Amino acid sequence: MPIVNDDFTSPDDTALDVHNVAWVFNDGDGTEAKIFSNRLEVQAFRKVVAYRNDSAEQRSKITTLATAGGESDLTGPCINCNGSNEGQFFFFKNNDGTYFTTIQIRGRDTGYIADVGLAASTYAIAASHELEIVEIANDGTDVTVECYIDGNLITTQVAINAVNTSGNDGLYCDRINENTVGLVDNFSTGTASTFSIDAEPVDIQPDDTALEITVSGQATTPTTGNSVVRLDGATGTVLNLTSVRDDTGGVYTLIFDAPAHNAMPDLAYDAAGYTVHVTIAAETNETAEIPFIPPTGYGYVILTDVTNSDLTALPALVASDQVEYELATSPDSWTVSISALGIITLSGGVNTIDGDTFDVRAWDSTDDTWGPFAEQTGTTVAASGNYTDLIVGEMTYSIQTDIVR
Repeated sequence: MPIVNDDFTSPDDTALDVHNVAWVFNDGDGTEAKIFSNRLEVQAFRKVVAYRNDSAEQRSKITTLATAGGESDLTGPCINCNGSNEGQFFFFKNNDGTYFTTIQIRGRDTGYIADVGLAASTYAIAASHELEIVEIANDGTDVTVECYIDGNLITTQVAINAVNTSGNDGLYCDRINENTVGLVDNFSTGTASTFSIDAEPVDIQPDDTALEITVSGQATTPTTGNSVVRLDGATGTVLNLTSVRDDTGGVYTLIFDAPAHNAMPDLAYDAAGYTVHVTIAAETNETAEIPFIPPTGYGYVILTDVTNSDLTALPALVASDQVEYELATSPDSWTVSISALGIITLSGGVNTIDGDTFDVRAWDSTDDTWGPFAEQTGTTVAASGNYTDLIVGEMTYSIQTDIVR
């Protein structure tokens, strides 16, 4: 479905669903939600939940108004809305008389998800505010959303056993216990990227630090508070954004760390790579694919056939699994290679392989998870049991293999 933008331009007293027939009510009707002065007005002592049947972007943004007797509380954007349920949404909840102090997020099986505190003296009751909710993950049971106010990421929340995991984008306005109207200035289900990515890493390796992505043309100055960098697209692993450098002239560099080698996301290594998705306030863009490869001192192989493999595993390795391994044994520095058939070859070392070790771990292609590293120890005894023959020049040795997937 296309991105929808609605600035509520219609003659005064036009019902919302007459203004545009794509608006469908979950709660309330056109007598309670009308256009006045090119803005949507929800009557006092009424509740309206409406969605656009032509938009399912899982992104919804509204601008609230606090003028002409209206207030911004209990009004917000919603996603995954349909005729039966409101989906996921949030709104301003509490205030100190001058500023809003909390938001409330709803949309799990029990309705309520969380109340989240806001920075003190930041979001004035008397001001207009832009509220946006964005789905970033959905496994068919739980829905993860980000909540933004005025382009600032406030919180990320999970709707456990979500009331809806699909539906349309819309708005929520509850004035049941309020003697003032609710006002919405505009509605949008997407923001086209207005910034460009001008430079990016040539590859990403676990344990890399101070990686850089340079951007320009953004509507909002990027900061560590309003920007997010993810590996593998819009719903990928959030990377540690350590700082933002002002390169002058509207150009900024986001500086971030790769995942830790000992705490890998469940991503296989890939020479073609993954995209890096960048969010700056409400704007997004992403890089081309960037190779994701092991750190210095490690290699990997994608197994194509394990029929004659030298490797043993519990459970057994299968074709399409990956094996990551150290490229040299210790202490005698034999060079390690493992073929796509799972054949281990050592070369170029000194002395014998007795007592030498190297680390190995496997990525399971059936459930897309990495196992822990296991240490493998070399020996020149005849291969038997849990020992595997190794080709070393013209001599054959064996090495203990305890690979954990």
